[in-house]
Amino acid sequence: MQGIEFERVLLSSIIFEPSIFGVVIKEGLNYTDFSIDFHQKVFKAIEELNIDSYIEEGLIATKLGNSFDERLMLAILTANPVHNIIPYVKNIISKASLSKLRTDAVALVAMIDEGASYSEAISYSQKYNNIETRGTSLKIHKLSEIHGCDAEFIGKSFLPFPKATVSMVAAAGGVGKTFLLIQAAMRIIDEDNLKIFMWLTEDKIEISKKRAEVIANDVMNSNLNKYDDMFYMAGSDSETTHFLESTKEGIRVSSEFYRFQKMVEDFDVIIIDPLIAVFGGDENSNPHAKQFISLFTTWAANTGKTIIFIHHATKGTSTQRGASAFADAVRLIYQIEKIHKKDSEDSSINQLDNGMRNIIVAKDNYGSTKYLGSTEVKKRIFPAEKRIPIVNARILQR
Repeated sequence: MQGIEFERVLLSSIIFEPSIFGVVIKEGLNYTDFSIDFHQKVFKAIEELNIDSYIEEGLIATKLGNSFDERLMLAILTANPVHNIIPYVKNIISKASLSKLRTDAVALVAMIDEGASYSEAISYSQKYNNIETRGTSLKIHKLSEIHGCDAEFIGKSFLPFPKATVSMVAAAGGVGKTFLLIQAAMRIIDEDNLKIFMWLTEDKIEISKKRAEVIANDVMNSNLNKYDDMFYMAGSDSETTHFLESTKEGIRVSSEFYRFQKMVEDFDVIIIDPLIAVFGGDENSNPHAKQFISLFTTWAANTGKTIIFIHHATKGTSTQRGASAFADAVRLIYQIEKIHKKDSEDSSINQLDNGMRNIIVAKDNYGSTKYLGSTEVKKRIFPAEKRIPIVNARILQR
């Protein structure tokens, strides 16, 4: 009975909290893994509702029609839902695999008893010994069969990012990371005609809109309205959720990550500012950092999305803070620094160019420098202004 009870708990949990369905699918559960016909039909109905509508008890009943069994559905709904669904999924898959193996073994014995030849028995045995494994399979290619190509980039004329992977932009607070990425997003739309979502978790959406207006009008000499159908934002008015969460068993992927994937599936480029707002793990833990970034590299590779994280720098530097695995796992890192220069007539005068920033290529797996022309370039990210040099008090008194 434990297998049926596990199935009821799993189905009850999905109905109670539909966002965990993404976790269930990721673990590889199929409707055929359920042991009774009604549970299989309920799971298939949930799959269809997840695509077309939303998961709800009444809609499941409508989907099943004459196959709906009120008594069996009540048994599902009265099962206590659980938050950590993965052990239940694995239990159901394991029991289903063992059941199939047992069935195949019985059939093999029956074949032998009925006088099957050795070759026939071996042929059947190979079928059930080739047990299906859930998850990613290793794809091995002969070198001569592979078509070589360079990595694709977007935004090549301003700030190039490799397509269909994960990049990072790091800087200290107040340097202008957000201004730079807003402009980069607009230029990607101009150049590549891609649909962009930018989640600026630390700022009110009205402030981000004003920044976009300033950039369009005073930096790019453009009209912000032209980006209306291609550039979308969320701000601090949206509740921030963590994509990793701690449990008694350790760190795991939150259902919020799969919910987020669903919400932004129509976008080509996704920019999140800052990374730490949605992380949820220990920022200094390499295993946590690697697990987090791998979620996005897999997602990007499977869907062709380009994902960019804005990340805080270590105090006093432009180097990304936290675990080294953050840097190891992404394919490109830009660091942003202010530009200080000496006045040519009086070296005691320090001048800060508040409109320009140094963009430093700190990691470049795919060759962004062939578009930038150097590992360090200057970009205007704020409007040009006439600024009075900052001088010492004695000079000011004169």
